[in-house]
Amino acid sequence: MSQRKNKSRYKEEKIMKHNQSNKSGKKLEQECKSLLEKYNIPFKQGKHSGIDFIIWPGNPNETIYLDCKSINGKGTAIERTPHTVYKYHHRYNAREIYILEGKVDNPADIREHCNSICRTKFIKLKDLELILSKEKRTSPHQQWWGR
Repeated sequence: MSQRKNKSRYKEEKIMKHNQSNKSGKKLEQECKSLLEKYNIPFKQGKHSGIDFIIWPGNPNETIYLDCKSINGKGTAIERTPHTVYKYHHRYNAREIYILEGKVDNPADIREHCNSICRTKFIKLKDLELILSKEKRTSPHQQWWGR
């Protein structure tokens, strides 16, 4: 097979893999949005290059910065998670970043790296629903961090 065909096939495979990752990420974002709407939680949905959700945006003491990361295996997407945390920590001056994970957990070393940048909480969709469905006796930060 010619070198040109190999490059073309590589590009096609890379695009397909990216599209699958993007599709699962968008699905997780939609599920998160549905939960926020179900429990009537105020939020702002980020633009293309911003964080996915800013929850309770009008209350600085309770604002939550949440990004959806539906990673379906090992690879560079997982490796980019610490940069995502770094970028949003600085862009939004966020003390804490929440990563809503898909089926695959981020490895321990990635979690540790993220937490060296700023406090980072990795949660699943079921955890988010549990938090949102609780009565608001305590702030969301107290529910998630036990403060």
